[in-house]
Amino acid sequence: GDFPTIFLVKEKTKDNILSAMKNGRMYACQAKYPQQIVLKEFSVYSSGSKNKATLGELITLKAHPNIRVSLSLKKPVANQVKVRLIRAGKLIKKFNGSLPMEIDFEDKYYQPGEKIYYRIDVNGHGLLVSNPIFVNFE
Repeated sequence: GDFPTIFLVKEKTKDNILSAMKNGRMYACQAKYPQQIVLKEFSVYSSGSKNKATLGELITLKAHPNIRVSLSLKKPVANQVKVRLIRAGKLIKKFNGSLPMEIDFEDKYYQPGEKIYYRIDVNGHGLLVSNPIFVNFE
């Protein structure tokens, strides 16, 4: 329909969907069916490390976080979207562009001993709201 919740699962089974829901591996959309923004990737990682976290996950970092976002549309159009990157409830960066869109952003924020989260929302061709990615700073 026009208000789908997208679950990040490898196979569409009841157990996998319940696990994704329990662990926050999902995002919500509002769009005019069949058009829909697709969140191909939203992850947090540290430069030089192979570890990364995605929706609902926790990562421990010893350096500035890097954020990667990859978005597309089911049916490409030329209009632009607005992407807001939010850290611990506060807007830290806006990105504008057409889809598909790739964002790589290094957040200069680093506070040892603190736990924060990142999330995104996207407006244009509907709305997309992600679940958070949690970050512990060592």
